[in-house]
Amino acid sequence: MSSNEWFTSSSSKKLSGHSNQYTNDGTAPANTKSPAIACGVVMVENNDDPTVTMRHGSGGIRQLPVSSSVSVNPVTNNDKWHIGSDGKAMTAMLAAILVDKDIIAFSSTVEDICDNSFPNMKECYKEVTLLSLLSHTGSIPPGAGSDEVWSLAWKLNTNFRTTENREVCLDKLLTTVEPCGTPNQQYAYSNWGYTLVGYMLETITSESYETLLTKYLLEPLGIKSLGFGMPQSKAEPWGHGEQSGWAPQDPSGGAGDNPLTISPAGCMHMTITDWGKFIATSMSAKLANKILNVKPETFQMLRQPVLDNYCPAAWIHAPRPWANNDVFMHAGSNTLNYCVAWIAPNNMASRSENIGVAFLVCSNSGASDLTDPIVSTMIEAGSDEWINDQEMDEFGDSNYNDNNSISNNSVIVDVAKTMDEPQDCICTVS
Repeated sequence: MSSNEWFTSSSSKKLSGHSNQYTNDGTAPANTKSPAIACGVVMVENNDDPTVTMRHGSGGIRQLPVSSSVSVNPVTNNDKWHIGSDGKAMTAMLAAILVDKDIIAFSSTVEDICDNSFPNMKECYKEVTLLSLLSHTGSIPPGAGSDEVWSLAWKLNTNFRTTENREVCLDKLLTTVEPCGTPNQQYAYSNWGYTLVGYMLETITSESYETLLTKYLLEPLGIKSLGFGMPQSKAEPWGHGEQSGWAPQDPSGGAGDNPLTISPAGCMHMTITDWGKFIATSMSAKLANKILNVKPETFQMLRQPVLDNYCPAAWIHAPRPWANNDVFMHAGSNTLNYCVAWIAPNNMASRSENIGVAFLVCSNSGASDLTDPIVSTMIEAGSDEWINDQEMDEFGDSNYNDNNSISNNSVIVDVAKTMDEPQDCICTVS
């Protein structure tokens, strides 16, 4: 069991059994059944001194066997999972922390912060604000921005100078690529927009995004398993996607993730337990204030939808009757892995408003339609079904190592091995 003064987690035999129902025994393609699944349920008791209880479980194998002679490698409850664009919420929370420290303002523009970095940027980008970028209304082009910018990001991915790489790629984008609309008037989901958020925070503080995230978010939350890129070990789940023919993609081979230039948009991995710690603070203004010093008014403002139900906190407001229509969700994928989180800050419709609940699912298949039935069943059963399960599964938490260091497990890639950027998410759970 892992715990600290506000957070307690333990494995659940019931959740591991639930995960196993949806996993692949090694005989089916990874686009029809995920090789491995991890599930988590997080409950926040929002009293004067908030506490968090988490149950988690996992099942399946880390890599599909490429031949009958290859043995399967089962997952454990402490494996690290790629969370794709669900990492955007961490970037948004980091921005909120720095705003409340008076280091930057939500009204700060790209010109205010980055004029020296991008002296030739197009006029239309100069007045784009930090808040617009967080809500995907900054007119930054979606997708790869342009083939030239995306290829440049891959080319630079071998030098690990992420801040410099962001500056070079963003300069190319802001000076050569046309905007996709008028700022504040059109929603366009943009990974480069969140990359620009990261660079603005780097510029104003003279520290790297990775350092800032560690100092202001990960260390206060006790998150020690987070790394950037895919974990460089066969003892972790490998991704399976269309571009790999749904075979396991060896991350050391160079195509396990997107270029680390876009880390602020989602190139992170961690244990599902550590993800649960962050999710808890995303549900509770009291916890975010107590642990991260985010002001309650800042927390609430970030959760107000702007356009297309997207909030500056990097959550989609997705009203559902099972939680008094107060539900937020987001999915993340690098096309080889997929995850989804549904959070109900005021819990299920039948419960106290002082209780918040989140449902998390991680998969090492990039197929976007595999997680919905898994999380739907969890929600239908209700939070008590999982939280009250006191029976630990066979793996327990014996492999948990609280000394895991935050690492830059980056991938060296060839420009020819480009993959799509993290995908937008679809709200389908009813």
